[in-house]
Amino acid sequence: MPSSVAVQLPPVSERSYPAPGFEEEPAPLGEPPIPPVVTGPHSFSAEQTTADGVRSAVAWSPCRPIHYVTDLTGAPEGFMAQLQAVVAEVSAATGLWFVDDGLSVEAAYIDRSPFMPERYGDRWAPVLIRFADENDVALLAGDVAGVANPTHATDPTTGRAHLITGAVYLDLEVLNAELATGASPVYVEVLRHELGHLVGLGHVDDPSQAMHPSTGGVTAFQPGDLAGLAALGRGACAPGL
Repeated sequence: MPSSVAVQLPPVSERSYPAPGFEEEPAPLGEPPIPPVVTGPHSFSAEQTTADGVRSAVAWSPCRPIHYVTDLTGAPEGFMAQLQAVVAEVSAATGLWFVDDGLSVEAAYIDRSPFMPERYGDRWAPVLIRFADENDVALLAGDVAGVANPTHATDPTTGRAHLITGAVYLDLEVLNAELATGASPVYVEVLRHELGHLVGLGHVDDPSQAMHPSTGGVTAFQPGDLAGLAALGRGACAPGL
């Protein structure tokens, strides 16, 4: 990747990365909420130590929106409304902005390419959200109900890693199992958990939190989850990506 945003880039057909700075603003687009006073455990999927010795989570740039597309293959009626509601929860808890780029038909790959200019133009590919099964994504085998696969890259201008795209796959068996827990379909709990992973949260041992490996019955982000999400919304800008 080029060492400066001022470097003249090769043609897009010769690159494995987009022109840097797509939609990047000089300051965060939103503001994360103040973490709850009464909190709980949270963790991050990946962390890094910056040049000044500070340990921090690998997060999305808050200075550009997170784009996502949805493949409705195998999805139940009403899925888009449920997805938009959970995305709104994550946005409110982080201050990150999300942009729905509409529908796409794209196969489910765990090693999905982060840059697909022939499909999405000269930018990082939007996040893909869809249902799949273990034949598509081997990690969905057994009792795994969902998988999130965020992808990160290092900003060459700062040396800091950032999340740039990813995918969220929900197991079709979740849909074919019991259809509702309370007022929401079962897959909504799984979707909330996996979107937490998408923005950088890791697992915790506390079963009362949405980021416990088994989400059963946790129908909203809890204080520990919210504290982690608020921290992830305070990441650095990524002008070189």
